[in-house]
Amino acid sequence: MRAIDAGRRAVTTVSQAASIAEVARLMAAEGLRAVIVTGDDGSPVGIVSERDLVVRALARCRPPETPVASVMTPDLVTAPAGAPTRFVYRLLQAHRIRQVPLIDRGRLVGTVSRDDLADEADAEVIAGVRGCPRCHGEALRPVSTEHDTNFLCSTCGTCWHLRGGVLVQVEQRTCPGCPEHNFCRFPLIDYGVDPARLVTG
Repeated sequence: MRAIDAGRRAVTTVSQAASIAEVARLMAAEGLRAVIVTGDDGSPVGIVSERDLVVRALARCRPPETPVASVMTPDLVTAPAGAPTRFVYRLLQAHRIRQVPLIDRGRLVGTVSRDDLADEADAEVIAGVRGCPRCHGEALRPVSTEHDTNFLCSTCGTCWHLRGGVLVQVEQRTCPGCPEHNFCRFPLIDYGVDPARLVTG
């Protein structure tokens, strides 16, 4: 998927000449944690976040009419609008930032945030998993439930769900079920050992 398809096209921007008071009021009114700062030609030149306003403006007793350009974070990390979402997700991770402006032919056309790329975050977790956290089998495969996608181990029958970037075992009593529901309930009695090693007499 392209970054522009995963992100948001409506971007709130402010001129670098806008005062910090104007920017603070705008962010409060629209519930924003950061806004892109643009130059005279409309191209992005920086970003100002809540932290910038607190640390660089309020804490230093800057007057309300101070231009936002003096407290913004310059050297903006941007990405091409057509870049793959995985590329943008890795930019966010590498620079430890919350959003990346998307550029097309020098124009700001959208932004992508960490929240927009939740699927990419999940994909990174799954790609890094060497096997089932329970039996270490390598046969984890996705199974669709009514509300989400779980990951079923074909070796031990344990089902996992991504929560907060971590694989957590699905509680069978609360699982809504899926086409593999009967399989994941085997074995019905957990003996605490590999089912393949059980001997029936």
